[in-house]
Amino acid sequence: MAQGMRGTYKGGKETCRPFTDGSKVCMSAKAWSVFFATINKMHADETKARPRVKTNEATEKIVEWFLESKQVKGDVPPWVFLAKRIINSPKSSDKIKAFWKKRLDSWCKKNPKAGVCK
Repeated sequence: MAQGMRGTYKGGKETCRPFTDGSKVCMSAKAWSVFFATINKMHADETKARPRVKTNEATEKIVEWFLESKQVKGDVPPWVFLAKRIINSPKSSDKIKAFWKKRLDSWCKKNPKAGVCK
């Protein structure tokens, strides 16, 4: 976040500050002011690392591929098998399971003859 503000708020005398990860960032007084105001607004602690994002690009790409790919194994699209695996996985969150269950149920109502929905 500090790196982005450094590029946005240029000009003036630069002050360098060390971070807990060992890096050192130099930026203007205005950039530091905006940085600390943002940190305070988020109720965050600048001495701690930011929390990691739970999803990653690889997972998104896999899901995107399953949703956009052509139909496989007769009339059953590949995302149906992905949905069944997610629903039965103990690692998946309830929110994600509910999304895929709703989508799978909807597809099964439109395709009752498909053997996968049993």
